[in-house]
Parts: sequence; structure tokens; C-alpha cells
Amino acid sequence: MTASHPALNSITAAVDAGHLCEAAAENLRKWLTEPRYAQYADAVASDIEQGKWKELDDAFCAVIPFGTGGRRGKMYPVGPNAINERTIGESAQGLANYVKQHAGSAALRCAIAYDTRHRSREFARLSAELMVAAGFEVVLLQDCRSTPELSFTVRYKQ
Repeated sequence: MTASHPALNSITAAVDAGHLCEAAAENLRKWLTEPRYAQYADAVASDIEQGKWKELDDAFCAVIPFGTGGRRGKMYPVGPNAINERTIGESAQGLANYVKQHAGSAALRCAIAYDTRHRSREFARLSAELMVAAGFEVVLLQDCRSTPELSFTVRYKQ
């Protein structure tokens, strides 16, 4: 996508009409024009064409925070303020970068589990792939698991 994408005019009009906050508009412009978001640009443009302003404003108004429980929020296929492949991938990559920076000579290992929430298995696999690509040995638990089972695995597998 280029800076002259037709959907950009719709974003400006949506801000003027009060359908989008300026922060959402700024993030939408990035997702339409920056190469790192190219694979999502068609989905973003489609939502803009369909006038999904409420959903877009919510999904693009901020960057979903990372707290003590990880990243939690609404799921939406695109946007930095939603749970989707992009935000989960960014979290896994950020964790890998942080651990590598602070691990010293320690082995790079992690355990990943998933639960019954929607797309949890897919997100666990995506996270595992990213961690492996970052040089980690990954223990990916099969089937839905509870938090205590993951905690046990971390200790058992070291």
C-alpha cells in the first residue's frame, strides 16, 4: 500500500464526522501504508469501506497494554488495541528479545500452554514458532491446560 491509498480519505472524513479519534486514525494510516503491516492492509481497507467505525476506533485507538496477566482485550482481526495474530506475535517477539537480552549464558528455553479460549491453540503455536525462530527450545503442551500445569512444566523441564 502507498500513502495515496483511497481509504486514507475515508479516515480523514471519519475523524471530521466524529466516528474516529485522532489516535485511531493515525494507527489506521500506519496499517494502510507501512510495509510492516502490508499483509493486513486489505482487511483494514475492507473494514473502512464497510464503515465499521466503532470497531475500527476501538481496535486502533491505542496499543493494547501488557500487564501482569499478559495482554488482555477484545479480539479483532486487525489493530494494535485488539487480540489478533499481530499483537500476539509482537508479545512473543518482545518476550524473546527481553529474555535474550537478560539471559546471559543461560539456555534459552520456555514452556507454552493454551486453554479453552477462542484461538488460544493458534496463538500458542504462533508464539512457539516465534520463540523457536528466536533460538529458544520450546515445550508446547498439547491440549488445553490449566495454569498450574504450565507452572509445573516450567519447573519440571527447567
